[in-house]
Amino acid sequence: MELNKFLESYLNTIRVNEDGIDVDFTSRQGSITISHEKLVDALGSGLGASADGKTLDEWELEGFVDSEQVVATIYDWKSDCKSAQDITHWQIGGKSRKAIELIRLIFPHELNNHL
Repeated sequence: MELNKFLESYLNTIRVNEDGIDVDFTSRQGSITISHEKLVDALGSGLGASADGKTLDEWELEGFVDSEQVVATIYDWKSDCKSAQDITHWQIGGKSRKAIELIRLIFPHELNNHL
């Protein structure tokens, strides 16, 4: 899947899975329905499964929304799936609802209406 030029340039301003992204004290802000493949195509490989087995994959993102630095995470939580590739319902975490807006900039059509 080829990303369009706008998305490519925008993603260059968002840090993904880099050291120094402070995800401490984030919590669920909403959810997104999207395939694991599409997440990997847009964001690169996830961080993999957590040591406690509660998540199979996760991405940590940092960018700006309305000139405010925003941290967001995309993760599954205690999924019944055996493989991350089978997951289509993901949680969006953050320190505020602006995390949803950061994800919306990347995936404008995939966010669930029942955030």
